[in-house]
Amino acid sequence: MNNYSNTTFCIHNGQIEEMNTFDIFDYRKYDHFYGVTYSASRSFIIKYLFYYRLINLIVGIPRDYVQKEVQQTFEDINRYYKINNKKVADINLQHDFLGAEMLVPPRGVIHSKIFLLSNERLNNYRVVTGSANLSQAAFSNNKDQFEDIVVSDSKKDYDLYFKRYQALRDQSYGYMDQDTKRYLKRLGYFKT
Repeated sequence: MNNYSNTTFCIHNGQIEEMNTFDIFDYRKYDHFYGVTYSASRSFIIKYLFYYRLINLIVGIPRDYVQKEVQQTFEDINRYYKINNKKVADINLQHDFLGAEMLVPPRGVIHSKIFLLSNERLNNYRVVTGSANLSQAAFSNNKDQFEDIVVSDSKKDYDLYFKRYQALRDQSYGYMDQDTKRYLKRLGYFKT
């Protein structure tokens, strides 16, 4: 099977390359994660993003059960680090944990997939874009789910996409359950 027929088709720095999910989101090279995704799974976040110092994610799907699951995952991560004195079991990855935060759009849908990875200390920057959400199925060649991703290690690309991320972030807010949101709508705080 050639690379063109893989269910996950990856271009890395302008070349077709087979990259596994760990290589793409390598927490040994990057410690900050900023992302925009339509959907995300708890298992993906725990497996690939847990060791980042900072995780900021905008989840664009307007389904409460998905947003609630991601929010609960982030609360669990933050609780773990607080309980364990902000340290992880692997001594090589120990660091002060800055936090995990999820935001949602106030209206409509954000279908973008933009994942920004950085480690300023090591001068490592990466942008991952394409059709793949943050899920095991999206980044696996073992599923019948076809995805295309582009990975760039260019600081220039990172800076361009970071501006897009910030613009989407400026339009988003922290998750709140549907009952609270309905109540605040009745009070006139939400127009959606």
